[in-house]
Amino acid sequence: MRCLDPQMMASPISTSVKLFERLLSCPLDARRVKETEVVLLKKECTSFISDDVPGNPRTLQEFKEYDKVKSEYVDCFLATYCFAPPVLGLNWDLQVT
Repeated sequence: MRCLDPQMMASPISTSVKLFERLLSCPLDARRVKETEVVLLKKECTSFISDDVPGNPRTLQEFKEYDKVKSEYVDCFLATYCFAPPVLGLNWDLQVT
């Protein structure tokens, strides 16, 4: 879950994307999501991490300075940046087995 750490998102892109891919492999391996959904989410996340975060100096600085102890909860922090459509706007249809 380190891939959802704002400081990690502000680190080298390849590291952050690799961690996110590892996180996505869990529900895929458990057959809880479809591979097409994982591919789409990976593409959206990669775009966000490689374009949106470093593309705005203010955003990049806020991600680098995120403090796990003093800052707001990480979900609230990330919602400000990445949960508005179309970025990471995918709703998963979880496969219940």
